[in-house]
Amino acid sequence: MKNKEYNNFLLRTKDKRLLKFYYKEKVGIIYEELIENKIINKKIITKGCLKYLYVVEDYNRNINLIYQDLIGNIILCTLNSGNLIYSTIFYIKHKFITPINIKAILLKDIFFIFYTLDSDSTSIYFRNNINSQSSIIYKEKNDIDINYEVLYDKEYISLIILSTSFNMFKIILKTYNIKSNTWLMDKIIFISNHSYIDSSFCITDNKIHSLFIINEERKKLLIYKYNSLESNRYKQRELNIYEDENLSSCLILELNNVIYLLWISKNNIYGCYSLDFGESFSRPLIYIDNIEDCSRKIKFIDEGKIKEIYISNKNGKFTLFLEELLKYNYSFNIDYKEITYSTKEKKEILQFKKEIF
Repeated sequence: MKNKEYNNFLLRTKDKRLLKFYYKEKVGIIYEELIENKIINKKIITKGCLKYLYVVEDYNRNINLIYQDLIGNIILCTLNSGNLIYSTIFYIKHKFITPINIKAILLKDIFFIFYTLDSDSTSIYFRNNINSQSSIIYKEKNDIDINYEVLYDKEYISLIILSTSFNMFKIILKTYNIKSNTWLMDKIIFISNHSYIDSSFCITDNKIHSLFIINEERKKLLIYKYNSLESNRYKQRELNIYEDENLSSCLILELNNVIYLLWISKNNIYGCYSLDFGESFSRPLIYIDNIEDCSRKIKFIDEGKIKEIYISNKNGKFTLFLEELLKYNYSFNIDYKEITYSTKEKKEILQFKKEIF
């Protein structure tokens, strides 16, 4: 399975600065300030921490960093007007210290906290407030290992669980209804006896959109699927998007009501889009060719929402692929089944470099 440690976050602040947060072994948690995609300032937030960290904005768009100190407790560090405010949000009462992979959602003034223990890699714990007691919301005795993602929309918090158990690989959806404070019945998004290479998820309009690469015999397959979160609807759709033995990475994001699927193969970033929220997709294109080997995915927080984007870092210069290109450098018009791009200054048409036949 993919590495559990999402130790890199990129965040656009309310005053449009870019901040990067990451953990570095033997150093600690670091944040960097970027202007024009170059690092201009670097600071160590804490040296006394274990390997996991998570970043979330509150309703005032203050930045909240959650990490674990060296004695095992979970610490909240809030960045407010240039100041760092530290507090312990809960104490760990275990006989030995184990790294905790913690993730959180902050809605108004309530923290919804999820975590797994490295010493117990098959259970997911949940707190619906900082001061509440932890409860196990997922545990499967046949699991060997699990990973998870947390998403939320207006009405639902969604927990995406990637489970490995004796040559069986599953993607499981757990849904929490915020209004009723209840967990709905689990849904299996996908199950296969072939291993996963990479995956990505997003939530829009009470739908979970999933994109993942699996190892088929002698090939790798990119699969898209959506599932409705509404309890009275069980609508879903599954599409095979692309097939290539060199597939290595994928991500999905929503931008201006368009669903983009992106993936990497042979140092090219490929992509396609949907104008009808996953019912159909355009033909795959090469969006960017000959990308750097240092290109990778990163969690990107913008206006309180977390998504994934591709970035590269070459000689201290960061490049944000596609999301920056579409949102800040180009204006575009959407007609049925067609997106026309034009530069804001030169009014030229942006032509994607190659079509795939």
